[in-house]
Amino acid sequence: MRISWPNRPSDVQAARDAQSAGQTERFKKLAAALAQRQKEVHLQAFATAPIDEVLDEIKDRLPEIKRQAAVSVLISKWDEPALRQHPNAAQVDLTDTLAGLFNPSEKQWKVIAEIKRQKPVPADQITE
Repeated sequence: MRISWPNRPSDVQAARDAQSAGQTERFKKLAAALAQRQKEVHLQAFATAPIDEVLDEIKDRLPEIKRQAAVSVLISKWDEPALRQHPNAAQVDLTDTLAGLFNPSEKQWKVIAEIKRQKPVPADQITE
């Protein structure tokens, strides 16, 4: 599963509030964190970076999802070493199932569909 997971609005608002209040150091710190998160999102959505923190947010629901999909483990289709450990396993795409847990808007579903159609960009080519 690749993701389209933006900065949280509350984090963006906190940076804006700090900037408006003239809290320069706090703003710089928050802005740097937002920029780093954006880079991570790009690596996850457009390359093959792991989405562990996303899965952690839904960890309580994963056992039921795996049961319904009749799978024993979740592995990224881009994680070749992990896939080699399960050479006879059928691959089941749970992208939409997992993404649906975050209640994407219609626009976000379109972005998800488009991302799924693309091959990932090598991580070293993603700069922003």
